[in-house]
Amino acid sequence: DGSTRSIHDGDDTFVTRNLNAMVGDVNLFIGEEEEEYHSDEDDQEIPNDTDNGGEASQGPLQAEVDIMIAEQLFRGKGIGKEATCLMMQYGAKHLNIRRFYCKINEDNAPSISLFQSMGFVQCNYAACFKQVELELKCETSVEMANHIDTQLLEGHAHAVQYLSCPLKATKSTNATIADPVSAAAEALQGADYVLLLAGAGFSADSGLATYETMPDEYKDFCDPLMLVKDPTRFQKFWLSFAEKYSKSTPHEGYAILDKWLGGGQLPQLQKETERESSSSSIPTNTNSAKWWVYTSNVDGHFHRYKSFQNQLCEIHGNANEFRCACAMGLDNGFPRKGDIWQKWNEQVTKGPTKTGNCNGQECAMQIERVGNDNVCNNTAETENEKRQPQQQMLTCAICGIPSRPNVLMFHDTDSNVLRSIKEHRDRYQAWEAQMEDDVVQNGKNLVIVEVGCGMNVPA
Repeated sequence: DGSTRSIHDGDDTFVTRNLNAMVGDVNLFIGEEEEEYHSDEDDQEIPNDTDNGGEASQGPLQAEVDIMIAEQLFRGKGIGKEATCLMMQYGAKHLNIRRFYCKINEDNAPSISLFQSMGFVQCNYAACFKQVELELKCETSVEMANHIDTQLLEGHAHAVQYLSCPLKATKSTNATIADPVSAAAEALQGADYVLLLAGAGFSADSGLATYETMPDEYKDFCDPLMLVKDPTRFQKFWLSFAEKYSKSTPHEGYAILDKWLGGGQLPQLQKETERESSSSSIPTNTNSAKWWVYTSNVDGHFHRYKSFQNQLCEIHGNANEFRCACAMGLDNGFPRKGDIWQKWNEQVTKGPTKTGNCNGQECAMQIERVGNDNVCNNTAETENEKRQPQQQMLTCAICGIPSRPNVLMFHDTDSNVLRSIKEHRDRYQAWEAQMEDDVVQNGKNLVIVEVGCGMNVPA
């Protein structure tokens, strides 16, 4: 509506402007820099150069930048560039990020041009995905913040206009912030779309360990290199988790959400779903689905409910699925460096084999499910459930190479795992784009339910 207001945050002043549209989003996916991007000196503790009193970082951080401008009307106006610079500025100043990178399809010339205009240069090319990787890097996060302020935002870092989409009030409501439960219930009653975000806390309520409560060796076994060094211990560790996940009972919250979404307890959502498909509560075209689950959990519990199976994005994979590890020793199609990876790749190409040498394309499609993947209320025990997974070595049915969990790990370059996660993300992004268009253009109501996500990571 063109109205503006100022928000003061320490020394920073941000001018906000409300628009009647949400034009897109920018995300940072943060992690530690991999070895090829920093020297031995960088492994020393880096002083915390933020002003928020947080703990010092233990190593240089990097962030993958992901940007989408959904509305054609707002493309080519500099909004995407400015929003990206603001996110990078925040990452450099408050999260100690000194390297930003992006992965773009090689035929996406506008996006490549956008990042090149911000000083990004090509540092890699993934032939298997036909993607270029561009990076912007400084020696320290302080230098990065200064570069963004002076070169990209041209000194106007403290007078930036933020674009936002204000929440719409429901037609009739007596609920206020003083009564958040009633307000949430009323919002859900009028929801045309629901996005469910589930984090580790949602898994913990089923009695499962989370990253913070895992045994000390968990981080060691979250590195694919451990499968090369000690395949027996590696598999025993992950199969034991698969068994725990499969034998545990999802807590009551899953059933409640199942009733809300697939069970028809949200009248407006049910009405919209029936309008799309009169034959099933789960649309055959998932782009027109009225809800989606986006989760970082790997326990596979959402698979037990039909309401979620076709509308699920598991961004870290599923620990109940095991697949051939034949691509684990490759990075963007090239052999990983080091003697240990050379020996592993020789094992992949020369044997042992069951039906001949490794066929990468065929092996890539092989997934074995461990434990109970049945829909809840179906108690039939399968042959896979009867066997004791921790008592045997899982190997690829085609080439005989030891299997690995279909989970994204630290320093993971396995294209098969990355591809399966990308497929989940692509399906979600396609749904999100359709949903956002319906919300903006047709005034539909979106409700985001965030459960078990915690407050540790800024988001």
